[in-house]
Amino acid sequence: MQESKNLIFLKGGQKLNISGNSASFPNEYVVTGDAKSDNDSFQACQKFLTTYGQTLNIQQLSSGDEGAYVKAMQKIEADINKNIEENVKKFNPEKR
Repeated sequence: MQESKNLIFLKGGQKLNISGNSASFPNEYVVTGDAKSDNDSFQACQKFLTTYGQTLNIQQLSSGDEGAYVKAMQKIEADINKNIEENVKKFNPEKR
């Protein structure tokens, strides 16, 4: 059996409840309470990074010329930042 892990985002003073189906936990679960919006945003970013990371071939990118590599890294950074911005708008996590 493969060990599965996931992270929960919790700020001081927040309360949360975690629920899920035993067949899919901890890969899938629902957070309710004070930390819901923070965790919904965090989970969406994690899901994007997992899926996006599977589409990248860093070895191939790093074996090419330097200019193409730098351009590819800038695109990756822009894609990640765009996803974070979209999730902040969608889930409205609390600001510190």
